[in-house]
Amino acid sequence: MSRSSTPNLRRTPPPVWNSSPTHAIEVVDAHVDVAGKELNAITAKQLNAVAESVLSMDASRNHFATLDFLKHLPRIFVLNASYNRLRRIFSIVYAKATLTHVDLSHNAIGTVEHFLSQMVHLRVLNLSFNQLMVGQEANYGSPMCHWC
Repeated sequence: MSRSSTPNLRRTPPPVWNSSPTHAIEVVDAHVDVAGKELNAITAKQLNAVAESVLSMDASRNHFATLDFLKHLPRIFVLNASYNRLRRIFSIVYAKATLTHVDLSHNAIGTVEHFLSQMVHLRVLNLSFNQLMVGQEANYGSPMCHWC
């Protein structure tokens, strides 16, 4: 067989979501499921066309260190961001007016920020299996520590 007729046997690597900032986000019944996609970020461009229709998201089992994409989801009520690399929960403040159920379990969160008292619609916050420090010093002097 001549060299020119040899089939191309090079392996094509599988697509990687976090290296493709233009990969479209799909919404099914107002829900986004990006669980286990090895993501470390979701861009505004990815969410642009669907942002208004997203009411819930499963972003679990990824590599998120922050949840900055929440600022692009003005109507989100339910978020599962368990099993990520979160150290702080500050980025959920972007959705403080809408979030009712948040699962941030199995991360590396060490403290609970004081802004949680402003999240008047929040009904469920799962912080289990994190590295929470308990006590007023852990919460920057916040009196909210009675539920830590």
